[in-house]
Amino acid sequence: MNPFSAAIHNDLGVVLTKVHNNLGIALARKGKLEDAEAHFKEALRIRSGFMGAQQPQKDISPPDEVTS
Repeated sequence: MNPFSAAIHNDLGVVLTKVHNNLGIALARKGKLEDAEAHFKEALRIRSGFMGAQQPQKDISPPDEVTS
């Protein structure tokens, strides 16, 4: 893989990791913990060094009151 392709691949991995991590947080806040877990695991699979995906429990507590 040439350096340009490698850089694009790396950037895409970072973006996808953040997307899956953010989806996991949003789903967990809605109480959909199994779905959230799947997204956290996918974030870890894509970028195992992404710290946000390694410690999601501090951010996923469902709110006391759900507002729509």
